[in-house]
Amino acid sequence: MDKKKRKSVYRRRIFLYFLLAAVVPILVLGMYSYYLARDAVMKNANQSNRAVLHQIENRVDNALNSIYSSCVRIAGSSLSQTMTSLTMEEAMGDLNQLNSFINGILTDQAYVDYLEGYAFVNYKNRWVLTNKGMFSIDEIRNPDFLESVSQNERNLYWLCQPDFNDENQTVYSEYIPAGYISLVVKLPLYSRTHSSALILHVSRGQMENLMKDSLGSGRLLVFDSDGQKVYWEDDGLADYFQRNPELLM
Repeated sequence: MDKKKRKSVYRRRIFLYFLLAAVVPILVLGMYSYYLARDAVMKNANQSNRAVLHQIENRVDNALNSIYSSCVRIAGSSLSQTMTSLTMEEAMGDLNQLNSFINGILTDQAYVDYLEGYAFVNYKNRWVLTNKGMFSIDEIRNPDFLESVSQNERNLYWLCQPDFNDENQTVYSEYIPAGYISLVVKLPLYSRTHSSALILHVSRGQMENLMKDSLGSGRLLVFDSDGQKVYWEDDGLADYFQRNPELLM
């Protein structure tokens, strides 16, 4: 009886040993294959996302470069230099010249599609020309913005305020758009002293169309050099990285 029990125990042990000898390699191989496949999928996904991000970056850069080069071209034109010296009455008195100046801003399709509006500010003679009309500076409803542009020491710069929102800018014509992204150039362009400024206001909708839903199931976040969010598809992630800008480096 004892011998039978012992044989039975031995048989079970031998069976378990054979089972372990067969199963353990399969488990190890399975886990290795899983991690290998997972890494390959993640690598392919990262490479695909990087390629898409590179395409998005090129599209956005091309749009912004078009705005930049056109702004410099406009600011450096002889007609722009003339406009800096005119009073509002003088500018309105020569409609052909005024229309030529406006057409010079609006005829370049390479960048106009990305604009929401423009403003030519003549600080010296205190008048403003925008895509909504011509006004005295005293009529402008956000004079603080014009003052901040005037006080800024840079001659040519991007102004990024993606979180700025003021309903007045859509209600009143006498309002200089100040939110999202604008390009500011001081005039005369190559001078230490400036009497005017040209402000090109970028269309949020047009720029976001270049980035929207580009990553499929992923979520795209774009921050400026100061760590301020410019475009985001996930509020929670955007707020997290804005609170922890060191993670963006």
